Amino acid sequence: GVESYLQGKKSTFFIQVNDSKGEPSNVKETSIGVDILPLNFPLNSGQIPLSIKQVGSGLFKVHYTTKFAGDHKIFVTLVSEPFNGANMNGSPF
Repeated sequence: GVESYLQGKKSTFFIQVNDSKGEPSNVKETSIGVDILPLNFPLNSGQIPLSIKQVGSGLFKVHYTTKFAGDHKIFVTLVSEPFNGANMNGSPF
C-alpha cells in the first residue's frame, strides 16, 4: 500500500491482479480503474491526475500527483467483463 507521498510530486504504487487461483491475471490496463480522493476536502475538489501502465502479468504501475496534503482513499476497480466495476478485494485503501 501507499505509506507516504510528497504533495505536488509524482508518486507511484503498484497493483497486482490475481485470478481465483492466486495466479497473475491476464487483464489489461484498460480493465483497471483507479480513483484517488483526498479526505477532508470538498467532493468537488477534483480527481487526482494519474496514469496506469502494465509492467508485467497482472502487474500495474500507477503514477499520480496530488496537490492535497493529508490522507487519501484509493479506489481500485475492475471495469471489464465479467467484473463490471467491482471493487478489488480491500478497496478502498
